Amino acid sequence: MLNVGDRAPQLDLLVSDSEGNQTTLSDLANSGALLLVLLKTSCKSCKIGLPFASMLAKRLGNVPLSIVAVSQDSPNVTRSFKRRYEVDLPFVIDNDPYPLSEAYAIEATPSWFLIDTDGVIRQTGLGVFHQPLNDLLAAIADIVPNAETLTFRDIDPELPPFVPACPSKHIQEPLGKW
Repeated sequence: MLNVGDRAPQLDLLVSDSEGNQTTLSDLANSGALLLVLLKTSCKSCKIGLPFASMLAKRLGNVPLSIVAVSQDSPNVTRSFKRRYEVDLPFVIDNDPYPLSEAYAIEATPSWFLIDTDGVIRQTGLGVFHQPLNDLLAAIADIVPNAETLTFRDIDPELPPFVPACPSKHIQEPLGKW
Protein backbone atom coordinates (compact mmCIF):
# COMPACT_ATOMS: atom_id res chain seq x y z
CA MET A 1 0.00 0.00 0.00
CA LEU A 2 1.35 3.41 -0.89
CA ASN A 3 2.36 5.64 2.00
CA VAL A 4 1.59 9.13 3.20
CA GLY A 5 3.87 11.50 1.27
CA ASP A 6 3.93 9.36 -1.90
CA ARG A 7 2.72 10.87 -5.16
CA ALA A 8 -0.67 9.50 -6.14
CA PRO A 9 -0.31 7.47 -9.35
CA GLN A 10 -2.61 7.15 -12.34
CA LEU A 11 -4.61 10.32 -11.73
CA ASP A 12 -4.77 10.88 -15.49
CA LEU A 13 -5.43 7.25 -16.46
CA LEU A 14 -8.53 6.98 -18.65
CA VAL A 15 -11.06 4.86 -16.74
CA SER A 16 -14.74 4.02 -17.15
CA ASP A 17 -17.31 5.00 -14.59
CA SER A 18 -20.06 2.58 -13.58
CA GLU A 19 -22.25 3.88 -16.42
CA GLY A 20 -19.57 3.30 -19.07
CA ASN A 21 -18.48 6.94 -19.49
CA GLN A 22 -14.76 7.64 -19.86
CA THR A 23 -13.12 9.90 -17.28
CA THR A 24 -9.99 10.33 -15.16
CA LEU A 25 -9.51 10.62 -11.42
CA SER A 26 -8.17 14.14 -12.01
CA ASP A 27 -11.39 15.09 -13.76
CA LEU A 28 -13.45 13.63 -10.92
CA ALA A 29 -11.37 15.56 -8.35
CA ASN A 30 -12.51 18.77 -10.05
CA SER A 31 -9.41 20.72 -8.88
CA GLY A 32 -10.02 19.79 -5.24
CA ALA A 33 -8.74 17.12 -2.91
CA LEU A 34 -9.66 13.52 -3.64
CA LEU A 35 -10.62 10.66 -1.34
CA LEU A 36 -10.26 7.36 -3.20
CA VAL A 37 -11.88 4.27 -1.72
CA LEU A 38 -10.84 1.05 -3.48
CA LEU A 39 -13.31 -1.78 -2.94
CA LYS A 40 -14.79 -5.06 -4.00
CA THR A 41 -18.54 -5.43 -3.65
CA SER A 42 -18.48 -8.80 -1.86
CA CYS A 43 -16.41 -7.42 1.02
CA LYS A 44 -18.28 -6.99 4.32
CA SER A 45 -16.08 -4.06 5.31
CA CYS A 46 -16.86 -2.35 1.97
CA LYS A 47 -20.58 -2.86 2.58
CA ILE A 48 -20.14 -0.74 5.72
CA GLY A 49 -17.36 1.58 4.57
CA LEU A 50 -18.91 2.80 1.32
CA PRO A 51 -22.22 3.89 2.87
CA PHE A 52 -20.07 5.67 5.49
CA ALA A 53 -18.14 7.45 2.71
CA SER A 54 -21.43 8.42 1.07
CA MET A 55 -22.76 9.85 4.36
CA LEU A 56 -19.46 11.72 4.76
CA ALA A 57 -19.82 13.30 1.31
CA LYS A 58 -23.34 14.39 2.16
CA ARG A 59 -22.26 15.79 5.55
CA LEU A 60 -19.34 17.76 4.06
CA GLY A 61 -21.53 19.29 1.38
CA ASN A 62 -19.84 21.60 -1.10
CA VAL A 63 -16.27 21.62 0.22
CA PRO A 64 -13.53 21.07 -2.39
CA LEU A 65 -13.27 17.30 -1.84
CA SER A 66 -14.43 14.58 -4.19
CA ILE A 67 -14.99 11.09 -2.81
CA VAL A 68 -14.62 8.48 -5.55
CA ALA A 69 -15.14 4.73 -5.22
CA VAL A 70 -12.93 2.44 -7.29
CA SER A 71 -14.67 -0.91 -7.79
CA GLN A 72 -12.88 -4.14 -8.65
CA ASP A 73 -16.18 -5.53 -9.98
CA SER A 74 -18.11 -5.28 -13.24
CA PRO A 75 -20.21 -2.19 -13.98
CA ASN A 76 -23.43 -4.21 -13.52
CA VAL A 77 -22.42 -5.63 -10.14
CA THR A 78 -21.15 -2.19 -9.09
CA ARG A 79 -24.43 -0.47 -9.99
CA SER A 80 -26.32 -3.13 -8.01
CA PHE A 81 -24.04 -2.51 -5.01
CA LYS A 82 -24.64 1.25 -5.24
CA ARG A 83 -28.42 0.75 -5.22
CA ARG A 84 -28.52 -1.92 -2.54
CA TYR A 85 -26.29 -0.03 -0.09
CA GLU A 86 -27.57 3.44 -1.08
CA VAL A 87 -24.14 4.78 -1.97
CA ASP A 88 -24.38 8.14 -3.71
CA LEU A 89 -20.81 8.51 -4.93
CA PRO A 90 -19.15 8.38 -8.34
CA PHE A 91 -17.73 4.92 -9.06
CA VAL A 92 -15.00 4.00 -11.52
CA ILE A 93 -14.29 0.45 -12.61
CA ASP A 94 -10.92 -1.24 -12.01
CA ASN A 95 -11.26 -4.62 -13.71
CA ASP A 96 -8.61 -7.23 -14.43
CA PRO A 97 -5.66 -6.49 -14.67
CA TYR A 98 -6.67 -3.97 -11.96
CA PRO A 99 -4.41 -1.05 -12.95
CA LEU A 100 -5.50 1.22 -10.07
CA SER A 101 -5.32 -1.52 -7.44
CA GLU A 102 -1.82 -2.36 -8.70
CA ALA A 103 -0.70 1.28 -8.88
CA TYR A 104 -1.83 1.97 -5.31
CA ALA A 105 -0.32 -1.36 -4.18
CA ILE A 106 -3.37 -2.33 -2.16
CA GLU A 107 -3.56 -5.70 -0.46
CA ALA A 108 -7.08 -5.44 0.92
CA THR A 109 -10.34 -3.54 0.57
CA PRO A 110 -11.54 -1.02 1.36
CA SER A 111 -8.30 0.92 1.00
CA TRP A 112 -8.64 4.67 1.59
CA PHE A 113 -6.34 7.34 0.09
CA LEU A 114 -6.71 11.06 0.77
CA ILE A 115 -4.93 12.96 -1.99
CA ASP A 116 -4.28 16.71 -1.84
CA THR A 117 -4.53 19.14 -4.76
CA ASP A 118 -0.81 18.65 -5.51
CA GLY A 119 -1.35 14.91 -6.02
CA VAL A 120 0.33 13.88 -2.76
CA ILE A 121 -1.18 11.18 -0.54
CA ARG A 122 -1.91 12.84 2.81
CA GLN A 123 -3.62 9.96 4.65
CA THR A 124 -4.33 6.28 4.10
CA GLY A 125 -6.58 3.74 5.75
CA LEU A 126 -7.60 0.12 5.51
CA GLY A 127 -10.87 -1.53 6.50
CA VAL A 128 -13.33 0.13 8.87
CA PHE A 129 -11.84 0.95 12.27
CA HIS A 130 -12.83 3.86 14.49
CA GLN A 131 -9.43 5.46 15.12
CA PRO A 132 -8.08 5.24 11.56
CA LEU A 133 -11.34 6.75 10.30
CA ASN A 134 -11.00 9.56 12.86
CA ASP A 135 -7.43 10.12 11.62
CA LEU A 136 -8.73 10.29 8.06
CA LEU A 137 -11.46 12.76 9.05
CA ALA A 138 -8.89 14.93 10.87
CA ALA A 139 -6.67 14.94 7.77
CA ILE A 140 -9.65 16.01 5.64
CA ALA A 141 -10.28 18.93 8.03
CA ASP A 142 -6.57 19.86 7.79
CA ILE A 143 -6.27 19.97 4.01
CA VAL A 144 -9.76 20.73 2.67
CA PRO A 145 -10.84 24.37 2.98
CA ASN A 146 -14.08 24.83 4.96
CA ALA A 147 -14.25 21.14 5.96
CA GLU A 148 -15.41 20.82 9.53
CA THR A 149 -13.55 18.64 12.02
CA LEU A 150 -15.58 15.45 12.41
CA THR A 151 -15.32 12.07 14.07
CA PHE A 152 -16.88 8.81 12.91
CA ARG A 153 -19.69 9.39 15.45
CA ASP A 154 -20.69 12.59 13.62
CA ILE A 155 -21.18 10.55 10.45
CA ASP A 156 -22.54 7.26 11.79
CA PRO A 157 -22.83 6.81 15.56
CA GLU A 158 -23.74 3.13 15.06
CA LEU A 159 -20.62 2.30 13.05
CA PRO A 160 -19.14 -1.00 14.27
CA PRO A 161 -15.76 -0.47 15.97
CA PHE A 162 -13.86 -3.07 13.94
CA VAL A 163 -14.65 -4.49 10.52
CA PRO A 164 -11.53 -6.06 9.02
CA ALA A 165 -10.60 -5.52 5.42
CA CYS A 166 -10.97 -8.23 2.76
CA PRO A 167 -8.23 -9.49 0.40
CA SER A 168 -8.02 -7.52 -2.83
CA LYS A 169 -9.14 -9.35 -5.97
CA HIS A 170 -5.93 -8.57 -7.82
CA ILE A 171 -3.73 -10.55 -5.42
CA GLN A 172 -5.98 -13.47 -4.62
CA GLU A 173 -4.67 -16.75 -5.93
CA PRO A 174 -7.00 -19.63 -6.67
CA LEU A 175 -7.39 -22.14 -3.88
CA GLY A 176 -5.55 -25.35 -4.47
CA LYS A 177 -7.11 -28.81 -4.10
CA TRP A 178 -7.38 -29.98 -0.51
